[in-house]
Amino acid sequence: MLPVSDELLRLWGNNIRTFRRHHDIREGIPEGRGMQAMADDLGVSKATVSKWETGKARPTDTHKVAIAEYLDVDVRALFPLVRS
Repeated sequence: MLPVSDELLRLWGNNIRTFRRHHDIREGIPEGRGMQAMADDLGVSKATVSKWETGKARPTDTHKVAIAEYLDVDVRALFPLVRS
């Protein structure tokens, strides 16, 4: 994996959190349950999702695709390579 700046990790994390919250509302997932629902669907822990959302961990390329598919959003919109 290529190095990624802390700023970009935070941007990706914010994108994951924002799109997940919209997904939760759209899918009728109760508040407070969305992170666990996403973790269950992706086969990771809730702690892992939390680390992605806070920019403390970087999802693998495979997880990036899975996250985008789960959230029904283009992977390039979710994980831009540069801050616009």
